[in-house]
Amino acid sequence: MARRVFAAALAGTGAVAVKIDDGAARAAECALIAGLRRLGLTGAFSDEQAEAPVTGGGATVGAVRIRPGLFTR
Repeated sequence: MARRVFAAALAGTGAVAVKIDDGAARAAECALIAGLRRLGLTGAFSDEQAEAPVTGGGATVGAVRIRPGLFTR
């Protein structure tokens, strides 16, 4: 079974860790960005990576997106 772990920490702020059982990076990246936003981090890099396309049959068939309010205070 493939597994992937992502982790990030901001000194004096907090940390985020995400594990995706199927090993797909697209969901983990979006979840990690949502967690970093929850810690108050903003920036162009996170906006660009906050949505990941899902492809099938050589075409884009959907997207993985951060649900608004997922990590609200």
